[in-house]
Amino acid sequence: MADFEAVTASNGVQIPEPQRQKLKAVIKEYDFGEVTVEIDNEGHLYIYGYEWLQAHHSHTEARIQDDEDATDDFLERLREFIPEGNTFEIHMIGHEKCRFPLSMSKVEITREQVKWTNL
Repeated sequence: MADFEAVTASNGVQIPEPQRQKLKAVIKEYDFGEVTVEIDNEGHLYIYGYEWLQAHHSHTEARIQDDEDATDDFLERLREFIPEGNTFEIHMIGHEKCRFPLSMSKVEITREQVKWTNL
């Protein structure tokens, strides 16, 4: 059986100082597997790793105790932290040998919307 191999990378978007701690708390509510979601020392948000981006609610989070895919929920929650006029882009690309030679998705997050593009 072939394994699906993928990578995820994003541009960095500057998160304003007053919002950083609140965003860190939101990030802790989710489990991303092998994908890293972090705010660096300069306040830039990055998402990267050797998997397709998939978020699940953290089982230590009291609000929701399930294992359903919560990626859309997480991305919608990111919108409030993206500064006006900025776009946060996440790119995911992967393959599964010749049966599924290439899959690519791009997510564009602005203050107004989350837009998925699949190729």
